[in-house]
Amino acid sequence: MLTATRDGVLQATHVYDGNGLRTRTSKPAPGAPQPDRDLRFQIYTPGGVFQWENDIECSQLRSRGVNYVRLAGSLLAKVVANSTLTQAECYSGTSNSEQQVLSLNPFRNPFAGATEVVAGNDGGRDGEAPSAPTSTTYSIVYVHTDALGSPVAETSTNATVIPGSRTQYEPYGKPLTTPREGAPSYTGHQHDTSTGLIYAQQRYYDPALGRFLSTDPMAVDMGAAGNWNRYAYAANNPYRLDGRSDLNLFAPTDGLYEAGKAFDIPGMFTLTGHANSTFIQGANKAQLNPYQTLALARAAGLKEGHTFFVGACNVGADGGAYAQSLADKNNSLVLAATGFVSFPTTKDPNPNDSLGPYKPGNSVTLTVNSERGGKGTPRTFAVFAPGGSGPIASGIRSVNYNPKTGQAQLRMAPETGSRIGRTMTVCVDKDKCGQ
Repeated sequence: MLTATRDGVLQATHVYDGNGLRTRTSKPAPGAPQPDRDLRFQIYTPGGVFQWENDIECSQLRSRGVNYVRLAGSLLAKVVANSTLTQAECYSGTSNSEQQVLSLNPFRNPFAGATEVVAGNDGGRDGEAPSAPTSTTYSIVYVHTDALGSPVAETSTNATVIPGSRTQYEPYGKPLTTPREGAPSYTGHQHDTSTGLIYAQQRYYDPALGRFLSTDPMAVDMGAAGNWNRYAYAANNPYRLDGRSDLNLFAPTDGLYEAGKAFDIPGMFTLTGHANSTFIQGANKAQLNPYQTLALARAAGLKEGHTFFVGACNVGADGGAYAQSLADKNNSLVLAATGFVSFPTTKDPNPNDSLGPYKPGNSVTLTVNSERGGKGTPRTFAVFAPGGSGPIASGIRSVNYNPKTGQAQLRMAPETGSRIGRTMTVCVDKDKCGQ
C-alpha cells in the first residue's frame, strides 16, 4: 500500500495486488456529510492490461463504471455506466462510511441491468446481495489516440467531439489539460491528478521531469552510455520512442546479447533469450513462468492483442503449452520455436572454421532445428492462437534482419499443397529503408 501526500495532507491511498497492479484507490472527500472517502476500483486482464474501473463518489452521490475496449492492443472506445446514488446507499449513519460504500459491491456488472455479479469477500452483507445504484444510464464513447497511444479526443456515437475531451501533451507527456483522475493519458497509461504522476504499472513516471521515479528493471545496455541512466524515459527521445522496446533477456556478458539486441520484426513484439519448453530464462538465470514473462514484456511495451514473437529455444515444442499460455494470457498470436534457435554469437564457437564471431551491426539470422547448432531437421516458429490447444500453423522457418539496410527477410514454412515457402521482405527501420 502507498499513500500520496501534499504539504502533509493526505491525497490518496493506493492498494496493490500480488502482481504489483494497483486495484484500489481511496481519496478523502472534503465537504461530504460525514468523514468519507471516494473509492476507485480497477480490474486488469490476465495479461495485466487495464480493462475496467469503477469510481464510487459518495461526496457527489454518484458512481461511474468504465469498460475499456481495445483493438490489437490500442484503446478504441469505452462503455460508460453512470449511476446515481442515494444518501442511504452511501451513508450508514456510522463513522465507517467506507464500509457502507463497499456494500454497493464495486465489482457488480453495471452493463447487465439489474443482474448482479457477486464475488466472495466483496464487501456485501452476509446472506444479502449488495444493493444496486438507484438509476444507471449507459453510453459508448470513442477514443482517438495519437501515434504514441495517448488519447487526444473523444467522440460520441453521433460523431461529435465531446466538449472538454481534447487533450494535448508537452514533449515528455505532461498534459496541457487536466485529465480525469486515473484515466488513460500519455501513451495510454493512467494519470494521477493527486500527484501529477503517470502510473505505468511497473513504475511511476513524472512527465514534468521526464524521468521515472524508480530504476529500470532491465539490465544495462553495456554498449550505450545513455542507458546507464536508469531513470531516463524513451532514451530522451519521446517523439520518436514511447518508452517501449522489444525485450532482450540475454545477459550483457552473453555472446548472444548483441544479436538479441539487434534483432527485430516489424509489427511484432520480439523477445530474445534462453529457454526450453517449460520456462524462459530471466535475469540471474531465474526460471520465468508464462505470467512472469508476460509481466516483463508488459513493462517493455507489449500490448494485449499485439503479435508476440519469441526468439528462444523450444518454447513452442512438446505440444507448445508454454507458448499457448502466452497466447491465451495476451489474447494474441504467438510465434514460438518448435526446436533449437540458432543465434550468431560474439564469442567464436569454433575458432577452427573460417567463420568469425558476430560483429555488432552485421545482419542477424535466426533458424530453428531439431538439434543445437543448426543441426538436425529444420523446424519453425509455429503460430499459436488464443483459445487454442497447440500450434495452428507452421509459421516462419527463418528470419534475417540487416541493421545496415533496416530490412528483415522472413522465409515462411511451405503452405499446404506446396513444397516452397514464401519469402517476405519488410522494412523495420523507416529511417534506412524509407517505407
